[in-house]
This record gives sequence, structure tokens and C-alpha cells, in this order.
Amino acid sequence: MELDEVQSNRNDLIEKIRASVATMVDDWGIEVTRAEILDVNWDDAARAAMLQQLNAERARRAQVTEAEG
Repeated sequence: MELDEVQSNRNDLIEKIRASVATMVDDWGIEVTRAEILDVNWDDAARAAMLQQLNAERARRAQVTEAEG
């Protein structure tokens, strides 16, 4: 999954994780009522690509602001 998908589908992912964990622990009599995504770990290549995309977006916004100013 791409970062944009993770962020835009966060609630769906959390619900899928909660349901999956609930299914696994149901036999033990444990009820899972909530799950939360605290951190997403990316490999170095994905992290570098996202940083490059972020820098390109910042540069684009700076050019737009300069052109408007």
C-alpha cells in the first residue's frame, strides 16, 4: 500500500486489523473493542521516494507563491 492509501483508508485499515485480532483471540474469551495505528514503518527506498515527492511538492508551492507575488 502507498502512504496516501494508508492515510486515506486509515479507518478501514484499523477496522480490518481489529476484526482480524478479534477473530484470533475470540477462543480465549477476549473481546477486542479498539485498534489503533501508531506508526507506519517503510523501507529505505519507499522513504526516499516519499521524501523526494514531498520536496517536489514544496518546490512547486514555492514557485506558485513566487509567481503570484
